Formats: sequence, C-alpha cells, structure tokens
Amino acid sequence: LLPLSECRPAVGEYLPPDQERLGLLFERHDAQGLHQAVEEHLAEMERRGAVTRENLKKLRFDLLQLLFSKLHSRQIEARRLFSNERNDLLYARSLRSVAGMREYLEYLIDTSLAYGDLAGNAKSVAGKMCDYIEENLGRNITRHSLSEALFFSPDYLARLFKRELGVSIASY
Repeated sequence: LLPLSECRPAVGEYLPPDQERLGLLFERHDAQGLHQAVEEHLAEMERRGAVTRENLKKLRFDLLQLLFSKLHSRQIEARRLFSNERNDLLYARSLRSVAGMREYLEYLIDTSLAYGDLAGNAKSVAGKMCDYIEENLGRNITRHSLSEALFFSPDYLARLFKRELGVSIASY
C-alpha cells in the first residue's frame, strides 16, 4: 500500500473530477447534484492552491469529454448543440477565473441536461421535427438539415420519425 501522501496529488497539481460520480449524476438528470459536485471540485482546487490556467483547462477538457460522451450516447451531436455565440463567450471566459469556469460549467450542465431530457422523450423530438418541417415547407428538408437544426444525428432522427409517425421524413 502507498502512503496517503503518495496517493493524492501534491499542492498545485491537477486533481481530476470524479468522472464516475458525475456520470451517474448526469444519468439521473440530477442538475443540483452535478452543480454541487462541480462546486465542491472547484472549492477543492482553490483549497489546494491548484487554480491555474492549465488546471482550469484540464478540468474543462475532462468535463467536456464527459458531457459530450453522455450526449453522444443519446444520439445528440454536442458539437452542434454548443456551436453558438453564448458558448464561445463563456468558453473564452472560463480560463480567466474560477467564477468564469463556474459560469461555463453551469451552462454546459444545464444545456446538456435539457437536451438529454428532450432525447428521452421521443414524442417531443418527433414533434420538434414536424414543427421544423412545417416552418420550412418551402425549403429542401433532409435528414441532415433536420440534424443541423435539432442537434441529433441524422440516422437517429430518421429512425425515430419513422417509429413515431409511421412514415419516413421524405414521405411526410
């Protein structure tokens, strides 16, 4: 057995978040628990003197990887979901301070959970597809254009649409 001092990172070193705990909280759609876990991790980083630009960057990568993976497992294309001005602004601020990181991570968590909830409700996703199609009747609507608008993979949307409405997107 290693002494405890050898198991914990030294002061100032990066300590990764508990990915398993965060993943479970995400799967349970526990926004409060996720926010609390992130807050506790940031507080621990501050307590240990580990708040550096490099460590904040590592934390951001770890949490982005976790959330993108969880979203991908629900057929949500996270890179599209987070391709917007608000994300870009918060992303840029996230390495300036703990407060900036906290704001960015809150946004990521809340947006991810909101879309995760939508993905769990096939009727809501199918309804959003129908709304999009009706609002864009004069345009060439494809699985890919629906995917761009709704942030889900094209194959998933096609299968869900057929299952929920009994017809293909093209036939609709």
